Amino acid sequence: MKKLNIFHFLSLDVATGVLIQAFAIQKFSGYLFPSDFFLLLPLNVLWIYWLDRLLDVYKLTSEQLLEAKHIFYKQHFQWISVLCGVLVIYVSIKGLFFSINEIKILGLLSGIWILFYFFIHHYYKGNSKLLFFKETMIAFTYSFVLWILPIIYQFDWTFILAFFCLFLIALLNLWIISLWDYEIDIKLKTHSFAQIQNSIFLLNILFVLTLFSLILLFFFSQPIGITYFIMWLTHLILYLKPKNDISRVSLELTFWLPVLTCFLF
Repeated sequence: MKKLNIFHFLSLDVATGVLIQAFAIQKFSGYLFPSDFFLLLPLNVLWIYWLDRLLDVYKLTSEQLLEAKHIFYKQHFQWISVLCGVLVIYVSIKGLFFSINEIKILGLLSGIWILFYFFIHHYYKGNSKLLFFKETMIAFTYSFVLWILPIIYQFDWTFILAFFCLFLIALLNLWIISLWDYEIDIKLKTHSFAQIQNSIFLLNILFVLTLFSLILLFFFSQPIGITYFIMWLTHLILYLKPKNDISRVSLELTFWLPVLTCFLF
């Protein structure tokens, strides 16, 4: 269990999941990602998640932390900071100077976008006007980075619909986590979706909207539609079940499910 916790705390499950998503998109769309994309994508996910949590715990004492994940980052703050810095330097040099133009442009635009996110999220921490900001930004960035190259270089309206569906599923994931982390976010003065008055109602609406979008996607592309439907259904099951110690890990592992559908189609 300890090794599983470390794997989850360091967001290695998220980085693995985004890599699986990229391979699935490549197979189902027919667009071949540049080889560097598969290297830089998970590494960027890691440093972004690490930096976000390091900033969360930076000014807090150990007594102020309620979640094991944040306690882990506080206890290991120095070496995670060093690793984070190394990753930022490596992906910046590799992406901007030793990759093809598609990766350079995507990396530069994504970097500016992420810096904007960090500035707004942490500088205006606790601002009640930003309750939709955190989860929406992360979900959009996640889906955009995965689908933008197929959309640009091998345009198909199905890809745009698939991007929208993945965005909705990622948003479902983050809104559920926000509900689970409600008390922790209040303690950390983090603006989050769960602090909205009608958050559960809005989450239920999002489940329905995502389902209708997936039905539409299914008529255009059965492989992508079925893949995303399984991810949606798994989110629904985990949401309806009582939360336990492995709920968060299970929710992140839903993004590994394309491993199954890649073998079916």
